[in-house]
Amino acid sequence: MSQETIVPIGQEIRSWVLKHNVNHSCLRDLLKIIHGHNIPCDLPLDPRTLMETTRLVNVQQASGGSFVYFGIMSGVTDRFLAGLRPLSQFSSPIHIKLQNQVPHPLLSVRIGVDGIPVSKSNNKQFWPVLGVLDQSQCQTPFVIALYYGNSKPTDQQFLQPFVQECKELEENCIVAGKPFSFRISAILADAPARSFLKNCKAHNAYHGCERCNEEGTWSGRVIYHDSNCNPRSDLSFEEMIDEDHHNGETILKCISIGLVSQVPLDYMHLVCLGVTRKLLRMWVKGKLPHRLPSRDVLLISKRLLRLRPFFPSSFQRKPRSLVEIDHFKATEFRTFLLYTGVVALKGIKDRKQYKCFCYFTVPFSYCYLLMLLSLSGTV
Repeated sequence: MSQETIVPIGQEIRSWVLKHNVNHSCLRDLLKIIHGHNIPCDLPLDPRTLMETTRLVNVQQASGGSFVYFGIMSGVTDRFLAGLRPLSQFSSPIHIKLQNQVPHPLLSVRIGVDGIPVSKSNNKQFWPVLGVLDQSQCQTPFVIALYYGNSKPTDQQFLQPFVQECKELEENCIVAGKPFSFRISAILADAPARSFLKNCKAHNAYHGCERCNEEGTWSGRVIYHDSNCNPRSDLSFEEMIDEDHHNGETILKCISIGLVSQVPLDYMHLVCLGVTRKLLRMWVKGKLPHRLPSRDVLLISKRLLRLRPFFPSSFQRKPRSLVEIDHFKATEFRTFLLYTGVVALKGIKDRKQYKCFCYFTVPFSYCYLLMLLSLSGTV
């Protein structure tokens, strides 16, 4: 092994801690064992020293609240040292496109932004900016920045350090002594957060569609009739061609990312907590003639409950009765959509409605299967 590839034991243990989510209590015991056997090394006794835990936090005031910036590079380095995945596990069209645009091996980061309420008794909330290194074997998110305030950020000022570091890494990214090309592969957020980050109209506005230039109309709510409209592109968004769609310029224009192609729509809210929940609530608690008779709802519930013993532990939640539909989580709606729905509804909904549900569920089942095969390296 060449001298360049030798990683210090402290760095390796640090990567191991991050990869397996080892707490400080366990790490402290491990360090005591190592020192107790007089193993020659320069490891500290305190896990906070080994993990380079920040003692002083630079809290800034920005965007109407308090803000701490931890940085991208430290998280990327830790995830890089945890080991890299085979190329087949993340060779999506976006990654292939990005790799073809850069001169060095690609290191790409997925960014997640969302609001988290601190408690139910007040309006205090966190807005973390999280990152995941696509190429790393450790897919646990790392914290890039953290905003805290009485409401969501009032402007995009708190994103300035993030954008500045992205620009610096795009120009020069050195990890473990080797040059890489850095890019943001995607920004993941729900509809309100996407609207805030892109500084565009909300999803329920007349010009709120993120994928086309169709103008909505009011029919109890804003709806988009035409499905064959001019699509939005990264270039048209950057040049703000559809002025009605934008509230102003976004700070994210300064980094190399397509604000249409690399900001995907939120599957959880659109499909699981959107269409799937709406269908089930319409069948269970909706108005006639769409609401199912009580006996049919009970029959569907019995079928779902019979499936419970056959669900492996890999499922986060097992099926339960439709009587509890108001308390269903997104994973339960996903389970109904991908697995149990076609079985539970068989013979209850008429042929046309059942066929319509199958048309809805099959494409998502197919895409979900492709995703699992891709993650396993099979395709």
